[in-house]
Amino acid sequence: MLHQLLSIKKRREQALRNEMASNQTLQQQKSQDIQELKKNQNKLREDWCLCAKFVGKIERKEFLSLQEELCAFQRQDEKMTHQLQNNMAELRMLVARENELRYELKAVLVSQEKVNYIINENEINVGQ
Repeated sequence: MLHQLLSIKKRREQALRNEMASNQTLQQQKSQDIQELKKNQNKLREDWCLCAKFVGKIERKEFLSLQEELCAFQRQDEKMTHQLQNNMAELRMLVARENELRYELKAVLVSQEKVNYIINENEINVGQ
């Protein structure tokens, strides 16, 4: 009886392993299919744009309008890049200033400790 149960268990485990392997293979295939579909979709869009251009769907006026928009985006990008560079330079200056202030604060704290030590020494000497 035990031998039969072990045999059934082994067959069940093997069937599950086979099914899992099959599922994994199907998942990989589906992933590849999805990638292929996305590639085909992009190709189709590119082809559609070319077709529209060649059959006159995009008129010169529309093309010039799109070109102007592109130039506006490029100018905006240049402004943003310039602003980013300015902000980064300002940040570097602020970090340098912060480091200077930290150094000065440390010097002040050390001086304060020395002054406190001298005051304590004087109080001890006066008290004796």
